[in-house]
Amino acid sequence: MPDIGKQRPLRDSTGKAVGTPPSRPASTAHGTGAPVRSGQHEGTGSGASINAAQHTGTSAGASVKSGPRAGTVAGASVSAAQHEGKAGISPAAPEATGVVPLGTNRLWRWLVLAALIVLLDQVTKIWFDGNLQFGERWHILPFFDFTLLYNTGAAFSFLADGHGWQRWFFTAIAIGAVGLILHLLRRSVGEPLFCTALACILGGAVGNVIDRIQHGHVIDFLLFYWNTWFFPAFNIADVSITIGAILLVLDELLRMRRQRRNPSKG
Repeated sequence: MPDIGKQRPLRDSTGKAVGTPPSRPASTAHGTGAPVRSGQHEGTGSGASINAAQHTGTSAGASVKSGPRAGTVAGASVSAAQHEGKAGISPAAPEATGVVPLGTNRLWRWLVLAALIVLLDQVTKIWFDGNLQFGERWHILPFFDFTLLYNTGAAFSFLADGHGWQRWFFTAIAIGAVGLILHLLRRSVGEPLFCTALACILGGAVGNVIDRIQHGHVIDFLLFYWNTWFFPAFNIADVSITIGAILLVLDELLRMRRQRRNPSKG
C-alpha cells in the first residue's frame, strides 16, 4: 500500500530528484502533523489572548460597576449640598459673626422661662390685690404671712420713701436692663446656667415694670417676720430676680474654677 503520508521528491526524465512538492497548508491537513499542532498552539495562544481580553473586560466591567456607586456617593454629596442650599444654612456664619441667629438656636427656651415667670407674677398679684385689703394679713406660719402692700421703690421696698420720681427712674432702669439681658441671652444661648440666671432676672424685671407702668407701684404680698422683726414684703418677681442674681454669682465662681484648672480655655 503506497505511503500517502510522505512527500515524494520530483524527478526528471532521467529519474534524478529535482525538488519536493510544496507542503499542504496546515489549515487543510486532516492529520496530526506539526503544522496542525502549531496552529493549535497558536489557537491556544489566541485563546489566551481572548481570555486575557475577557479578563480585561471583566476588570473594565468592575470599573463600570463601581461607577454607579461612586456616582451614588457623588449624588449624595450633591443632594446634601442642595439641601444646604435650600435651607440657606451657612455653618460658618455664627462663628464668623459671634452672634447665633435668632431662628436657629435655643433662645426661645429662655424667653419662655421668662414669660412663665411674668405670668406667675402677674396672676398672683392680681389675685392678692383682688382678695385682700391693703395692709391686711393672712397668717400662714409663725414666721410667714400673706399680705397686701404697695411698694413705690425697688425690690424689697428700696427707696420706697421717694416722692414719685422713683417710679419712672426704676422703670427706665428696668427697660434698659431688659434690653441688655436680651442681648446677653442671644450671645450666650449655649450656656445653660448663665442663661437661666438671665431669664429669671428678665422675668422679674418685666413683672415689676408692668406694675409700675400700670399702677405706679409694685404689689407685694409675701411677708416674713420673727417676733417684732419684719423683712420687707416682696413678690414673685423679686424672688425671681434674687434667684437670678444668685445663679449669676454661682456661674461666675464656676467659670473662675474652670479657668484655674485650664487657663488656656479661659
